[in-house]
Amino acid sequence: MHPDYVCDRYTNDIAMLELRDELSWSDAVRPACFPTQVEDSFSDNDAVAAGWGWTNEATGRGGRASVLQKVNLNVLSNDQCTTWYRSQGKKVTIQNTQMCAGFEDGGRDACWADSGGPLMVGTGESTMVVGVVSTGIGCARPKLPGLYTRIANFVPWIG
Repeated sequence: MHPDYVCDRYTNDIAMLELRDELSWSDAVRPACFPTQVEDSFSDNDAVAAGWGWTNEATGRGGRASVLQKVNLNVLSNDQCTTWYRSQGKKVTIQNTQMCAGFEDGGRDACWADSGGPLMVGTGESTMVVGVVSTGIGCARPKLPGLYTRIANFVPWIG
């Protein structure tokens, strides 16, 4: 867990696992590419989030996915994200270590139990993990996009 993680603010919301055994690379298992430029916000890029979390915000409907799910999203600027949250009465300021992805009209999002999953952006012939699913208010709500930890800020810590 990052030493500066703050639970109730979701800042520095990132952790690493050390595997006991080495992985064998395959078409389904390969190393992730990370961004190298903190300045690149990835705003207005198409992105994909993936996870095995809830398939519907209402826990009485849907449930945990039994098959890996993915959703296409749009990466938003932090200013746009803050504006949308405030328009919904939420006093949120998106930090530079965070990023948002979603849509003004909602409808698509990561959801509960997707936390820790990737937010990926295609970069030519490869795919880069630019964010980690962190938090949000509900799932897929209008003007309340998902919040992600911005990987570029943590590449030195990841090592």
